[in-house]
Amino acid sequence: MNSDTSSSLISNASDLWEILKVRGGLQPGTYDMELEADLRKLLSLPDTGDFNEALTAKATTTEVFVATFFQAIQPYAATMADLLAMFEKAGATHSTHNLPQGEVLSCAWSLIQLS
Repeated sequence: MNSDTSSSLISNASDLWEILKVRGGLQPGTYDMELEADLRKLLSLPDTGDFNEALTAKATTTEVFVATFFQAIQPYAATMADLLAMFEKAGATHSTHNLPQGEVLSCAWSLIQLS
């Protein structure tokens, strides 16, 4: 895959994973560590080692990876939807800055306790 992900075709699961990291903002080394672990488990990949190499070695198709990715993110997406609904219920309409994930969860917990 061309290093310029803005104009590259996705030809395999490894290319897609790179695009999700570069353009989608996934951070498997930190915030999204559990997502990568979930993907490894669902795709029957080794628990350790380079994720792209594991995808390639297993010959994971793009179609299988997409379906598995959406299965893996479903709990995270549901949590985010719940958080957004909670912020809406609390009347939060904007912020002056973005909060790290931990602070978002802390704010959400505070809102739950106030309810």
